[in-house]
Amino acid sequence: MIRGIINAGIDLGKSEMLTSQLYAFERGRRQAATLSIKYVLSGEENYQVNNDVYAVKAGNFLLIEQDSTYTTFLSPRQLNEGLCLYIDRHVIEDVAYTLTQKDEGRCLEQPFREAGRTFDLTEGTYRDEESAFGRQLSAIGREALANGGKLQDYSSEQFYLLVEKFVFTQK
Repeated sequence: MIRGIINAGIDLGKSEMLTSQLYAFERGRRQAATLSIKYVLSGEENYQVNNDVYAVKAGNFLLIEQDSTYTTFLSPRQLNEGLCLYIDRHVIEDVAYTLTQKDEGRCLEQPFREAGRTFDLTEGTYRDEESAFGRQLSAIGREALANGGKLQDYSSEQFYLLVEKFVFTQK
């Protein structure tokens, strides 16, 4: 059941960003195809991720790891506004790899290295004020709200800088 608007967002290959303004939303059990970040601008979003239950309030975001199973429920009592990021795991791995190389030449020597899951993530909820990544999510969300729920055009370079902040948050 959906009652509200999910705005088409920014498509960045296998990654995307979108906003939502919903009074009611319920989605049954599904598997996360990418890393999912659910940032709440207003209201409260409820998730069951694997065996854990999260009530995500305004100013918080939930990190759901790729391949985790989750369900979603938004209370119909209030308007729930949010920002969702779906980030391809390979993008995160590439950014993490680049950031951990002290010698930029090593990245150029191995441009086609085999990507693997070498970067561990901590699934759970976070406050936006606790990190540069969270503060950036807040800024993007406020801008979208001021623009009727629509995101500004976001270049792939801006997206990679956002992912870089995310990687620093998780390190």
